[in-house]
Amino acid sequence: MYNFRYHLITIVSIFVSLLIGLLLGAAITGSDLVKDTQANMVKDLESRFSEFMNQNDDLTTQLSALQNRFDVENTLAETHFEAWAHNRLDGRTVVLLVSSADATGEATREINDTLQLSGAATVKITVKKPQFGLQDPEHLAQLEELLGLGGGTLTAEMLALRLADEWTYVYAAPPAKKDDDKKKDNNKNPAVDTEALAATMQARYPLTKFLLEKEIISVDAQYAALSGHTSPAPDAAQKLALEFAGSHQMPYGANGIINTLVISGDDESFVADEVGLQLASQFKLRGTTGSATPLAYPAWLKDSIPKNAAQSSAQNGNLEGVATPVVEPSYYALLIDLNSEKLALTSGKNNRALSRLAGFLETSDRYSLIALLSGAQTGDYGIGRQDGRFYPALPTDATGRAPFTG
Repeated sequence: MYNFRYHLITIVSIFVSLLIGLLLGAAITGSDLVKDTQANMVKDLESRFSEFMNQNDDLTTQLSALQNRFDVENTLAETHFEAWAHNRLDGRTVVLLVSSADATGEATREINDTLQLSGAATVKITVKKPQFGLQDPEHLAQLEELLGLGGGTLTAEMLALRLADEWTYVYAAPPAKKDDDKKKDNNKNPAVDTEALAATMQARYPLTKFLLEKEIISVDAQYAALSGHTSPAPDAAQKLALEFAGSHQMPYGANGIINTLVISGDDESFVADEVGLQLASQFKLRGTTGSATPLAYPAWLKDSIPKNAAQSSAQNGNLEGVATPVVEPSYYALLIDLNSEKLALTSGKNNRALSRLAGFLETSDRYSLIALLSGAQTGDYGIGRQDGRFYPALPTDATGRAPFTG
């Protein structure tokens, strides 16, 4: 058994060991080696801190310079933008596709105000159900029946093509009868068969009417800009067609489209609405490739639309036996991420060659919108981009060389 002496010796040994350790630590701490090491470490930390402070000062100076430049350019843009954009899209009809969540947002109002400033007639289409109802089995079956298709055969591309046909339609009045040759209205235009016009217009929008009836979309069409167009003025038939389209909330004679549609995923990510993308592609096709048969635009509307410089029979030739005219109305398409953090429309491979705008926050974005709908170079732009491509160069005229004058 352990006695008291054993325990006492053990306790004394422990305290002696502690004392020896303290003495050794004090001796080492006071040595020149430790002092030099500590001094070098402090000096190195001070040097690094000074370097970081200098880098921070340089970055702050650069940021200040960029901010000053941005303020100057933004002020210059705000000063001259309205004068530049005023009536630049005169005679055009632009469809704006938005989701229910974005329909009343500030960015949507800014886009609409910018289009009105440019003189464009606007048709805001609010899409209440993803993919225009294609994800709903009941609506899908009804759409296929309406289009005379078999079950499971309707695709986003097919639906977009048919909708684009409806929304770009322009009424062509039949030749007046001989008995009506002398009948004139107050504007000295040939009398219009209003019943025939109404019947034709009613029959032109089967898909749009279905989507409206099922509350898949809502339409807010504002045609006052076209109805009041004076150079040249719309004839009696076109005025009546515009009145009909406006009263029935139907997209009519559209030659531009802005797509902002995205779908929210379960993980708070966003992907582009495929029907919205396909619609933008269909509008783009009508203006650049000649693959769609040109519509019979009336003279007053055709003359008011800037011509696409790339359109020529020499460039486009004949496609699938359809002759491409030398002069053809231009169609433009633009994708906009209303919230640049979504990056659903402005990231990933863009195999549709569509112009895209990351965010809609600054005057430069308003400029880009008008420029890209009037012939500016196709590309990805916006303050939200990291590669510095904030906005496109000024569009050019029909020769492709001189500054665009509208």
